[in-house]
Formats: sequence, C-alpha cells, structure tokens
Amino acid sequence: MLSNRKILSAGVVSLLVGLGAGGAAIGAAMDNQNGSQASQPNAASSIENVLDDQVDFTSGPVQCEIRTSAQNGALVLESIVHTLEPIDGIYRLKVASVGGANRSNIQQGGYFSADEHKETNVGKMMLGNRGAVYDVSLSLEVDGKTIGCNERIGTS
Repeated sequence: MLSNRKILSAGVVSLLVGLGAGGAAIGAAMDNQNGSQASQPNAASSIENVLDDQVDFTSGPVQCEIRTSAQNGALVLESIVHTLEPIDGIYRLKVASVGGANRSNIQQGGYFSADEHKETNVGKMMLGNRGAVYDVSLSLEVDGKTIGCNERIGTS
C-alpha cells in the first residue's frame, strides 16, 4: 500500500505554496492599483516557512524522509533530506523485498550536500509494484551522528 499520508503531504505543500504565491500576487496588484509602494514579501522565506512547518525538527536540525509514489505501474522511492543548516554527509538506502513472488536486496549510497531550508533528493529508484512489499531503511551520517528512517512499503 502506498503511503497516502506522504503523497497527501506533498500535495498540501504544493497547494500552500500556490495559495501563498497567488495571495502575494493579488496583494501586489491591489497595492499597485492604490498607487502605494508596498514591499513585496520574500517568496523564498515563505517557502522556507512552509517546509519548516511540514517537517518535525524537534529531534534535531536534520531529518530524513522516504517518499513514495506510483509512476507507470512502478513504485518510486525517493530518499529526501530536510535540514535547517547547510550540511555534508553520507546516505545509505537499503531496500529488501519481504513479500511477493521475487526477492531482492538493493543498497544505494554516497556523499551528499544539502542547503538549509530546502529538501534535497539524495537517491531515487523504481521498483516492481505487483504484490511486492519492501522494508526500506534510509540512514544519514552527518557530523558523526546517524539519523535514520525505516518504513514498510508496498501492496499486499
């Protein structure tokens, strides 16, 4: 089963960003009609605030996310890093099938850099989606600390 919560979360972020941009454009047009020189809001700051509101940073300034979606009948896994500060690190993604007809163990990893207040996609893979269930583990090594995300994903 795909994680509808994560797909919904990505949709909500897009919706909020779109609504914020639309509201800013309407406000700017109203100010121009009135002849005032109102300063326009910084769009980058608005996006940063939305991303920070969607990610729980209470356990630390670096968070990971395993994002799932469907594309052309395949299951797409994306390894996402969220951070409040610029970082460099190492990521390791492990995927093991635990259900379905076929068995697979996949490992992916490498170095990454991430900018503050931006989500960074550090890895992406497409997997079979017909009755398969996968255990997915993402770990990030940053400044000698390990941050991890684990999920069971797929259809059964």
